[in-house]
Amino acid sequence: MHKAFIHYMRGAGWTVQACETKVDLAITQDCNPDDVVISADSDMLAYLTISTLWHQVSRNLILAYELEDVHCILSFTKAQLMALVVVSRNDYRKNIYSLGLATNHSIIKTIQSKGNLSIINNM
Repeated sequence: MHKAFIHYMRGAGWTVQACETKVDLAITQDCNPDDVVISADSDMLAYLTISTLWHQVSRNLILAYELEDVHCILSFTKAQLMALVVVSRNDYRKNIYSLGLATNHSIIKTIQSKGNLSIINNM
């Protein structure tokens, strides 16, 4: 499926780089504002250089995210979204015990209102 998708996208005129390992940092370094990132990793939402993410959730379903829309819907800044991804379950860690996504969301909203996420804004 993976190789067939790459072949199809290249045939449609897309520039596609295939990688067998995690390449989050390489993707974010090369990503331009008009680029589309295709990934099954939801933690890609945390990177500040990504503006459009296509997230494969099943064999036949890809969700398209415009990050500005995500920020508006969640009423989150980029820094808050990054913090939410870091403290919530992802490829690298589980949730903090007894703290799920909804709880993490409300905690981060409270922290931002006090200005304690300014260091993330500078990253």
